[in-house]
Amino acid sequence: MPRRTERIATMTKRADIQTARAQRPVPATDDRYKVGTLHYTRAGLVSLFGWMIMGNLCFNLFEGNGGAGSIPFYLQDNFHISNTMVSVLFNFIPMIIGTFMTPIVSFWSDRARTRLGRRIPYILFTAPFLVLFAIGLGFSDDIIAVCKIKFAVSSSLAPMSAALGIIGFMTIGWAFSTSSSARCTTT
Repeated sequence: MPRRTERIATMTKRADIQTARAQRPVPATDDRYKVGTLHYTRAGLVSLFGWMIMGNLCFNLFEGNGGAGSIPFYLQDNFHISNTMVSVLFNFIPMIIGTFMTPIVSFWSDRARTRLGRRIPYILFTAPFLVLFAIGLGFSDDIIAVCKIKFAVSSSLAPMSAALGIIGFMTIGWAFSTSSSARCTTT
């Protein structure tokens, strides 16, 4: 019988110790940073900021050294496109689309609840289109050459009009994809 009593006493002491540990307050030197329901460690924050800086660098290199921003100048210099046409295709239409679509996408994004979060599904949806439009804009010269061959003089559509329509569509898609992704990450 004494052994059984010792076992019960030992088990009681262990239960008391576990209860005391569970009730003990968390020390103030916790290495996790908390914002709402998000919990970050120092290494996680360094990784997050590293990816954000790298993404910003790559995006700015693309926009500054070519990308969609240089296409209007290229078309004006090589194909004598008017300033009005360039302004409409590359500024006015993307801004009008952004004016109407940004509040809609932001509204949906704010109310979305998925296992990936609120913003990631929208970013993942626009990313393939962004890549396709960026690659397509890189082939603007080839698109113009193909349109000159496919839309001959006897066609009802002028070759440069077809080429401008395709390049304009890709530019508008690029502008919409970047604005949708940017709105989802900043709101």
